[in-house]
Amino acid sequence: SAFLLNRSSDLAIKILNDYEPSHIAVAFDLKGGTFRHDVYKDYKAGRLKTPPELLSQIPMLHDVLDAMNIAVLEVPQYEADDIIGTVAARAEKDGIDTLVISGDKDELQLVGPHVNVLINKRGMSEFDLYDLDTMRERYNLTPEQFIDLKGLMGDSSDNIPGVPGIGEKKGIALLEQYGTLENLIDHAEEIKGKMGEKLRDNIETARMSK
Repeated sequence: SAFLLNRSSDLAIKILNDYEPSHIAVAFDLKGGTFRHDVYKDYKAGRLKTPPELLSQIPMLHDVLDAMNIAVLEVPQYEADDIIGTVAARAEKDGIDTLVISGDKDELQLVGPHVNVLINKRGMSEFDLYDLDTMRERYNLTPEQFIDLKGLMGDSSDNIPGVPGIGEKKGIALLEQYGTLENLIDHAEEIKGKMGEKLRDNIETARMSK
């Protein structure tokens, strides 16, 4: 238990030392469902429950963050990702350079002229930094198209179905050709073979997944 708490605290200290931010906040999920469960009741179904030894540390982690003068943000019915996205969007609107730090690649949709995303790959030693150029080099997509890609390929960690048989490689190829999920759907009859059949059979699932 102490190990988990110490790792979180150590990461906060590393961020403060490495980046010297003028503002810093940590977003948390709250118990209970979110508005996404109203849209799709099986959202995140099948996930293992959070270990009790981790849950017991959350209040202590809040105390540690408070002592470090780091804001804690929580909003009922919304996920930490929603809070991060909102803060990043508001900061970008005000021209404030923002660094999002997460282990979840969903955050890549937030990349913009003033928003970079640092993906925590392993522990506190391996990170990938994404900006607009990196998004183009890695995926050949814009951050907005990354949302369309998730709609097509789904996300097993969140139990989001996407279109069966369309993974990252095929999804990127389709978006390179058609630009958006909506335009792809408008031209679904052009897609040949099994992939075309699966796309046409799962249009509403793809919309919901996006």
